Amino acid sequence: MSDFFQLAEKYQRAENAALNTFTTALKKQIEAFSNGTITNRSWAKEDGVGYVVKLGKLEKSYYIPTKEEVAEFFHAAMKAAYNNAEFVALVEAAYGEPTKEAPKEKRKYTRRAV
Repeated sequence: MSDFFQLAEKYQRAENAALNTFTTALKKQIEAFSNGTITNRSWAKEDGVGYVVKLGKLEKSYYIPTKEEVAEFFHAAMKAAYNNAEFVALVEAAYGEPTKEAPKEKRKYTRRAV
């Protein structure tokens, strides 16, 4: 029988901040799209007879003719985020770690002597 640490190491999951950010946003988009809440910030926008879909910060955009196909497209993207190494690499490139800027100095406000 193996001890806890060997078992835990076997099932340990590596955190991927870029992928977590993308999948969280994608879940929100799926929910909003299924509710019919399309805004100017949505990833799927109505365009005449179909929809133009851009998956967050990824470069390509897609034209999809029906609402059902858009929902299927979103679910396929979610599945690819967990199973497809090539897609994960695209997401990591687009959602990579933001550069940390130097903190700005705060102005000190003092009372003015009269």
